Amino acid sequence: MQFTLQIVTIGDCSKAEAKANFDDLLKNVPSGLRRTLDFERLYEAFGGRLVHWQDYIDDFGTHSECYKFVSVV
Repeated sequence: MQFTLQIVTIGDCSKAEAKANFDDLLKNVPSGLRRTLDFERLYEAFGGRLVHWQDYIDDFGTHSECYKFVSVV
């Protein structure tokens, strides 16, 4: 028997709510960089903690000049 433990903090959003928020946050990201943001990978890292999503994606929108020279694999 295998058990999975997921820690949920009061205030964390569901995956569906996080996806809706993610779609809204993408509006602040330059179109050329949007393809580099994968919802499933970010959800695995941040879960439903929207503050982390906001900070991470804001960096893409604010510091887009830094990412021009980054090669995406």
